[in-house]
Amino acid sequence: MQAGTRKRELKLKEEDHESALVLTRYYGLDRRFKYTDVEVKLLYMKAALRTVIKEYPGLTFNTGKIILHDQPRCIFHYRNELREYGINPQDPLAAQHLLFMLNYMDNTLSSEISSYYAFMESQSIAPGIEYDHLWMAFRPGDLIYTLEDGIHRALKLKSMERCWGRWVLETEKIANDGTSFGYAEEEITIGWYDGYKPLKQLCAFPLRYHSQMEDISQALRARGKKYCKLHDIHQRYYAGSTNSLFPFRRSFMREYSYQSIIVSQRRSVVEYLITRSRSRATSLWTALSLLRSDHHTRSYFPQIKPRSGREMRNQKVKARKFPQFEPRNGRKVSHHTFRR
Repeated sequence: MQAGTRKRELKLKEEDHESALVLTRYYGLDRRFKYTDVEVKLLYMKAALRTVIKEYPGLTFNTGKIILHDQPRCIFHYRNELREYGINPQDPLAAQHLLFMLNYMDNTLSSEISSYYAFMESQSIAPGIEYDHLWMAFRPGDLIYTLEDGIHRALKLKSMERCWGRWVLETEKIANDGTSFGYAEEEITIGWYDGYKPLKQLCAFPLRYHSQMEDISQALRARGKKYCKLHDIHQRYYAGSTNSLFPFRRSFMREYSYQSIIVSQRRSVVEYLITRSRSRATSLWTALSLLRSDHHTRSYFPQIKPRSGREMRNQKVKARKFPQFEPRNGRKVSHHTFRR
């Protein structure tokens, strides 16, 4: 037995069933702090959370236990609604319990709240906040505004998490698969920045902070109604850019974008493919071969030159002369080992 040491049994303190909030801190094997859990005990607090918040990412309010993980973000996001809920309670004791829960949130997020009111609700500067506290401006359920290729978009925020040091927004949008309408998920990543930055300079921010929120909302509603009316088969005229139907068009369009977005005032590439090949899904290689072989398209597409027979023969000779070899059984095959 070593001198100066003794064995002692660890006794846990008895839980007080009349406690309003029970906070539990968790530590790792290296005795470093990991996270905290706060269990809501009082019935008045549970009733307020179920009535006001109802649902929140990562939390469940319909079960017997309500546990808040780490920071009480849900209480901060719905602080105004919780105050209104506790203004005229039937029981004065319920108002005291609700005030106690709000005070706990203020004490836990004291530094974050001071930064929020200094930047977000200031009259002298545009609404913005530091990157670490960016979650305070994004409440789950809000409409997120983005601008893609000059087109206004609005998506519904589902959750916001910190992944590898960057904020990732989990959003959903209304989409159509050709048969029915439904919801499709989309991720938006906000890059890191230093210090204060206005929300309008971000790639995505809540629509309620946009200076032209009303005009954008009306335009999006009108566009959505028009999009729903175009469901099924309709006859429409379109004059603009078209994307290739090549299956790997995302990587292929970067190098050969000029070949896949060629549009003429008289005749577009899509019209030519449908009338020429009688197929709705034609690859870009088929399109270029058709365009090069038809001499009538030279006036419409002068930048695509037809290949001559000599060029085709030269390519075949080069292919036979310098064949491409693939590694076999994990070994590198030398170009000098082939036979003619």
